[in-house]
Amino acid sequence: MKFSLPLLALLAAASPAVSARGLVSNPDLAGPEAYSPLGPVAASTDNQRSSGAVPEAIAAAADDSFVTGGYLVEFESNDNVKSATFGKRDVSPHAAFRELLRRAPRGGIKYDHRRDFTDPRIFVGMSLRLDNPDDVAALQSAQGVRAVYPLRRYRPAAFEASTAADSFVSASTGGTSPTRNDTFAPHVMTGVDKLHALGLFGKGITVGVLDTGIDYTHPALNGGRAAGTRCFGDAECQIVGGYDLVGDAYTGADDSVPVPDSDPFADCEGSGHGTHVMGTIIANDKTLGFTGVVPEAKGKMFRVFGCGERTSTTDDVLIAGMSRAFTDGVDIISISIGGPQGWAQAPTSLVASRISSYGVPVVISAGNSGSSGAFFGSSPGTTSAGINVAAVQNTELTGYEAKVNNVPGFTQLTVLTSQPFKLDNPTLPLYALTTTPVANDGCSPLPDSTPDLSDKVVLVFRGTCTFVTKFQNIAAKGGKVVLVGNTPPPAAITYVSAIKGQQAATLLRDDAIKLQQAFAAGQNPTITFEAGAALTVPNTVDGGLLSSFTNFGPSNELDYAPHVAAPGGNILSTWPRALGSYSIISGTSMAAPFISGSVAQIMANAGKGKLSTAQLRSRLQASSSKIPESKASGAPTASVGRTGSGLINTYNAVFGTTTVTPGQLALNDTANFQGAQTITIRNTGKELNKYTLVHEPAGTAITANNSVAGYTYFNIFPVPLGGDAATATFLPPTLVLAPGQSGKVLVTFTAPATNQDTLPLYSGAVIARGEKDGSTVTVPYMGLAASVAARPVLDSSSYFEDYPLPALLSNQNKTFTAADKLEFDLSAPGAQPFVWLRYTYGSPLLDISLVAENSTFQPTITHSASARRSLLDPVDRLVRRRSRHERALHAARAAAAAEVKAGPAAPAPPKDGPSKGAPGKGPTPPSNGPGKGPTPPSNGPGKPPAPPSNSTTPAQPPQQQQGPLFTDAATLGRFVSERWTSRTTEDASLPEVNYRISDRYYDAKTGATQTVPEGTYRILIRAQRALTDAKLAKNYDSFLSQPFTYRKGATGQAA
Repeated sequence: MKFSLPLLALLAAASPAVSARGLVSNPDLAGPEAYSPLGPVAASTDNQRSSGAVPEAIAAAADDSFVTGGYLVEFESNDNVKSATFGKRDVSPHAAFRELLRRAPRGGIKYDHRRDFTDPRIFVGMSLRLDNPDDVAALQSAQGVRAVYPLRRYRPAAFEASTAADSFVSASTGGTSPTRNDTFAPHVMTGVDKLHALGLFGKGITVGVLDTGIDYTHPALNGGRAAGTRCFGDAECQIVGGYDLVGDAYTGADDSVPVPDSDPFADCEGSGHGTHVMGTIIANDKTLGFTGVVPEAKGKMFRVFGCGERTSTTDDVLIAGMSRAFTDGVDIISISIGGPQGWAQAPTSLVASRISSYGVPVVISAGNSGSSGAFFGSSPGTTSAGINVAAVQNTELTGYEAKVNNVPGFTQLTVLTSQPFKLDNPTLPLYALTTTPVANDGCSPLPDSTPDLSDKVVLVFRGTCTFVTKFQNIAAKGGKVVLVGNTPPPAAITYVSAIKGQQAATLLRDDAIKLQQAFAAGQNPTITFEAGAALTVPNTVDGGLLSSFTNFGPSNELDYAPHVAAPGGNILSTWPRALGSYSIISGTSMAAPFISGSVAQIMANAGKGKLSTAQLRSRLQASSSKIPESKASGAPTASVGRTGSGLINTYNAVFGTTTVTPGQLALNDTANFQGAQTITIRNTGKELNKYTLVHEPAGTAITANNSVAGYTYFNIFPVPLGGDAATATFLPPTLVLAPGQSGKVLVTFTAPATNQDTLPLYSGAVIARGEKDGSTVTVPYMGLAASVAARPVLDSSSYFEDYPLPALLSNQNKTFTAADKLEFDLSAPGAQPFVWLRYTYGSPLLDISLVAENSTFQPTITHSASARRSLLDPVDRLVRRRSRHERALHAARAAAAAEVKAGPAAPAPPKDGPSKGAPGKGPTPPSNGPGKGPTPPSNGPGKPPAPPSNSTTPAQPPQQQQGPLFTDAATLGRFVSERWTSRTTEDASLPEVNYRISDRYYDAKTGATQTVPEGTYRILIRAQRALTDAKLAKNYDSFLSQPFTYRKGATGQAA
């Protein structure tokens, strides 16, 4: 292994562009259809959970998704290198690399070292934070470097918690010992109750959790000791080990320094997530009857978050946590963390796959960005070899009983709150803010005619703005007790936390409407709140359905994400004692530990080390049952892209008498169709069994819509189902297998003929039904009835911005034309132009380069920029965008049924969109400061990190195509080279991208960074389409900007 940095790169190492991730999403603007932004890039205010149809996840701001100047450098190997600097002695690649940075000209490259990674099985490299983010070019140009990744921030993937009273816990669990009679709904849903009835509690298995820390003084997590008694690190404890990688004060901010120690205890604000996750796995409360999936298993907590509601963590901390858990000898790693990425090549996804390939399954939450539609995977969940988990709504709802007075036929009300109301007067008159349900109920200050609400219970309906906004408007009129009517399906039912000085709860929508109608009819309803009368009722609204917030896959490579589903909506579990002891939360964060516990059950029964991660995952998938799209009669099965194989049955995964391999079938797209698939069925039972093969298609998801001239956008939640399904034939159609015998079946699929422009994602399952014992095994399949390579990755329309994209905008926040002859000072941040673009699909490589004014490059996108108009305020832009997109969505959903038998699509309008019209109103410009740091130049097209050898990523397209090469373009130098980008979202949760153009560019041929001479130039933007050969020029969307002039001292005005 050889390290060397090109001399020129060291002399002037600087990457010239600064990437800023656009607008911060505003949760107060989320309408009933535009659903609130979710996931680690959505904006949030403490306790501001959206009252829209999908609740808002705890999340970091969109412009804070990366560490400024922070990079993760992956080396090609961990082999020692010969270094002249060290007297030709063998030294570690890390020492050689640091020395090269130190010896760079002009005093060396200044940086703060963060972490070294030295395990060749997992990750070899280091993380650092550059004093000058422009120096990243020198990192990437070093030989021996496989890749350089910007350091991404993450938040725990869950929603705001509602702390639960003991009476709530007892009502949820049945109040009996779980070792005798487990009635906890998530366990009943998945067969865990049957395993507990047999005395199977996961003994001998250790689960490692990466999260916010653990309260091991909790009576459900300290081995049955008295509450407050510490039990950690000893064999008789439930928490037998772990590590704090960051310390209490760590926030994940640029200047936040981890202070690790050996104790992962945490009970501070913002630390409850980890205790909740661990409780789902191993809790055993012998007083209240609450138990995890494997209450006799052991846990290790690896703390990767500090204290505080706004805390975050980063790629390098997550990788360090996974590495530590792996080397500490845990049997399973559970991670309920993630952020938008969509590629299996993201560094945390790669590490999860590598660890999983060594037989330690890494189980990861799918993410909570379901509002954004399909093809929006979360890293590290987009792991090819691990287990990605979707969330299903709890089939039971626990709350407190209330009595309705003065309404004939309506006397009992279930108030969905995890704490009983505490009122001096338990009977209060009802006051409804409106007489019919409206989505923006309570979103504006209440009118002057509103009476004093201090002695009333106020009814408001969920939607449009945050709960906090509604509660504050009610509080302004004296309201202290609030009931919130839930939104209709497919929105997930949610619990809610009140603001200070109020008590709040939610109601089933039908109950809320009855109360509103009684109020409107002048019946003067009153409500009597029964003290402590907790009860559990069936969830007939969305129980057993997929949670609306769960991410919609697949990965950009068309691999499975998620793989399986488990209970994750309205889940009760442990909480730090100092914060309330128990809480109810929703999120895929709650589903992932449930699968971790289920894997532990399989391991404990089969024996540690007996099954690979792929075999463990296959058992879960084979045990799964399909999930309907809705509760409506005849509703289609939900897409495998959302559910994976479906809701797991842990009991059947442990005791099933039939296995099947592979556990999932990836049919790929039309250009790489893998229609012939062979599955192997094995009879592991004790009797001869005859298996009949059955095809059960799921609804075909119409993931995109081309109803807008010049633009095809992704449908946001709920993604409509329609169009034809695939067909399947079996050879042979039946198998008769003796005990221990295996047989093969050839499954031949025919993809549906449908409108490819709508990116139809078809899916379903192959079912093998055993005649002897009635058993079934499930093998999910999924494919795309379109070509991914034909999907543009750059938005070339004016749909969102009122001017066509991509665009080169002035420092005055305006579009301009060649005729304007604008001059900019590229050396002065305040006088630099910037590129503005949107991704319509994830791209493996974005390249922004400098070319001559007279460049003859022929781009795929051609349009004329409009000029001289100021940009809208960011909030005004967001409101306008959402309003426009909502109108299109309503039209799209109304037309979805017509897709069922749709013929070939009409010819699409030109991709370049309108070339004339009003000047554009565009984005907030990038920061005039150093911003978030430049995107690292790549190693060159076609050189991504290699996936693990056992990767299940669908086959890539053949690489024998010919034509002009990417490198044939006559460029002067490269400004930006960004790998594995995620698509931009239509709901603005992951907004547009902008890049500032400075006076430095990277010369890919020499590995040097050069200073741009004064003169007139253009900008060339190229983005590679997915599943294509990066070497070929034809596989890129491209745009050539209008000319502009660089002159020092210029201010962005005409010459």
